[in-house]
Amino acid sequence: LCFFSFNSTKKANSVIDSKIISVAFSIALGGSIYRTRWLYHPHRWLNLFAILKESIEQQLYQFLTEHKERFLTNPNTKLMLTISFLVPDEMHEDVMQKIYKYIEILTATLGSRFAKQPFRIRAKECALAFVTLLDGLDVQLVYEDSQRYEELQAIVWDIFWKGISL
Repeated sequence: LCFFSFNSTKKANSVIDSKIISVAFSIALGGSIYRTRWLYHPHRWLNLFAILKESIEQQLYQFLTEHKERFLTNPNTKLMLTISFLVPDEMHEDVMQKIYKYIEILTATLGSRFAKQPFRIRAKECALAFVTLLDGLDVQLVYEDSQRYEELQAIVWDIFWKGISL
């Protein structure tokens, strides 16, 4: 659990807060606390996609559901996601660097998985569309609630899947 207090009027606090948030981001994006869960390590998905019996459609929908659950139950994940929408100026570079790295790994992993079967659009476009869908649902978690997330998840998933499927 990571507690911090941000005070933009004091430079010393900003430096300390930046370090605390940086550590929280590192944990939330795959630190040792999550070594047992594949979902926290997008680069490990490829191995699991190969052995899991569920279709890519089922796996991705489940990812969206578990993503919501992580936000609701894990303070580090909640911190990471919330701060990514409200990055203080003093931390912008550090925080955004970690977010962009996560998105890069996520997109590449998804692209590799989408490439294993035919879709209406290219694999990279499928991956980018999924990441965009996830980003839109994240807004619901941060600014709305889990019920709104679930309602929109069902709606946008149907549109997304029909849009990429042959």
